[in-house]
Amino acid sequence: MRAATGKRLQKGFWIVLFLALALFILFRIIVPPRREVPPQSVAALRAEKGIPVRTSPARLMPWRLWKSAYGKVRSAADQGVSSFVREVIAAVFVDVGDAVAPDQLLLELSRETHSAALAARGAEFREAERDYARKKALFEAGGISRKELEGAAVVLESRRSDLAEIRSTLARTQVKAEIGGVVTFRDAEVGEVAEAGRLLLNIADLQRIEVEALVSPLDLDSLASGTKARLFVNGVPVEGLVKRIDPMADSATGLYRVVVTFENPTVLKLGAYVEVHFLIADREAVVVPYEAIRRESGKTYLFIVSGDVAQRRDLSLGAAQDGFVEVPSGLAPGERVIVEGIDSVYDGARIRPDGFGADPTE
Repeated sequence: MRAATGKRLQKGFWIVLFLALALFILFRIIVPPRREVPPQSVAALRAEKGIPVRTSPARLMPWRLWKSAYGKVRSAADQGVSSFVREVIAAVFVDVGDAVAPDQLLLELSRETHSAALAARGAEFREAERDYARKKALFEAGGISRKELEGAAVVLESRRSDLAEIRSTLARTQVKAEIGGVVTFRDAEVGEVAEAGRLLLNIADLQRIEVEALVSPLDLDSLASGTKARLFVNGVPVEGLVKRIDPMADSATGLYRVVVTFENPTVLKLGAYVEVHFLIADREAVVVPYEAIRRESGKTYLFIVSGDVAQRRDLSLGAAQDGFVEVPSGLAPGERVIVEGIDSVYDGARIRPDGFGADPTE
């Protein structure tokens, strides 16, 4: 009994096993196993969806191009006061910072030597006058020749000239201001000997202030008399014009002196060094952000957006300022150029405009 039962169980086990195996084989035939697909690379996704880039339109805008140079504030009118003769300084009536008026007495030199010389020259002149008068009377009476009379006349004129010269020298011992202004320099003390030609005082007219800037020869052709100029004092612009340009370069620096006058010169400090900006262009121009520009093998180019494709365009550029560069030709206002993500872009590349920074797998 037990043996028959065991045989039946064994037979049932094999039947179930066979059916299970048959069902598994049938399932594998009907439903094949799934194959794992390898993930796409970022490069493949970018090729499919486009390289994300940021773009900016080419703009037609007012283009005011400024060039800068450094210069020094100075007076347009100043007087260097020096001595005409070697003499002792007797008195000084002004000091640095004092305001002076035209014809004001600034200092006096000693007059003793010249006063004595004036007395001697005066006596010689008077003696020559008397001698000429006496010989003239004798000539008219026939007592002397014309030649003797003419000799006396020559002596008289010589004495007259000597007297005028000493009077002029004596007058120059009183040194006066030729212009109104402020004393900016003094090297004169009572009792010192003022050598002839030595600078004793300097007077500057603070109502007539200008700036002398030094400009590179490369920028000189863009400047002319009347060119607009500007500088800033405590952040406030002060407008001016080019007054003149020296025709010869400075021998020490090779730069050219450009003198600029300003509308409100009183805000400028005499002797200060300032940065002057010259307006060398004032027009409308097509400009793009400087980030859009690339250079390669001596060529300058950028990428423009044509639908979802980047196109390289070689261009010649103008001047650059404030983050923009001028494109004189070859680019129309409104055309969009790539300014970010450009390092991944090539001519003909598929792009995703204004998708820069997005997840490339999205």
